Amino acid sequence: VIPYAAFQGCATLEKATLPASLTMIEGMAFDQCPAVVIYGLLDTKAQEYAQDNNIAFEATGAATYEGAVTDSMRWSYSDGVLTITGSGRMTDCSVNGGQPWEKAYNGVKLQERIEKVVIGSGVEHIGAYAFFHVFADCEELKEVSVSTGVEAMPYAAFSGSSNLYKVILPASVQAFNSQVFEGCDRLMIICDEGSAAESYADAHDIPVIFTGSNAQYGGKFGNGRRWEFENGELRILGTGTM
Repeated sequence: VIPYAAFQGCATLEKATLPASLTMIEGMAFDQCPAVVIYGLLDTKAQEYAQDNNIAFEATGAATYEGAVTDSMRWSYSDGVLTITGSGRMTDCSVNGGQPWEKAYNGVKLQERIEKVVIGSGVEHIGAYAFFHVFADCEELKEVSVSTGVEAMPYAAFSGSSNLYKVILPASVQAFNSQVFEGCDRLMIICDEGSAAESYADAHDIPVIFTGSNAQYGGKFGNGRRWEFENGELRILGTGTM
């Protein structure tokens, strides 16, 4: 803890290096220190304090947080990316939250910083509500990547992720429970042609890009046709008349 007004009035102070273990910086700690630059790891109390108080911040690296999901599954977070690794089935979660990555670590709320979720190979099942409470009001989550092995997208897993724009789904996903992407109005799905993910996307008017394409956007265009947009070029694919 850095106590109240600890360095107040240190007009010549230019550099303050703060550790990741710091959990609290009390008010006016660096008040009237016009030249100070705070140095520390990304996603720590040091960065948060600097941003909240309009103090220059220089990153010296990225903090890493990790823990257990189940006996055979772990989670880790670093530089905006939450990764789930291991094997087996993730247990269903509550609509009221309680997921390990929802908690504050060293005073930092990770759910406010997660930009990407990676579900690693070996994970067979994503728990219901796994990310619902975390991202219901989150402005940062933009991308989800699911590895081969997951067979179903659970109820309300990413519901409310309003800025989620890209989800990569493998052919192993065969079922989509209701409201899995409820409120994800900017969503685009990247999947294999002819997969269950393609069928789900088409049924819910979600744009699709096939795995391996370099297009930035794409989707269904009438019966038997699709469109893709890449670097200013619009392509119409498929057969039949327009």
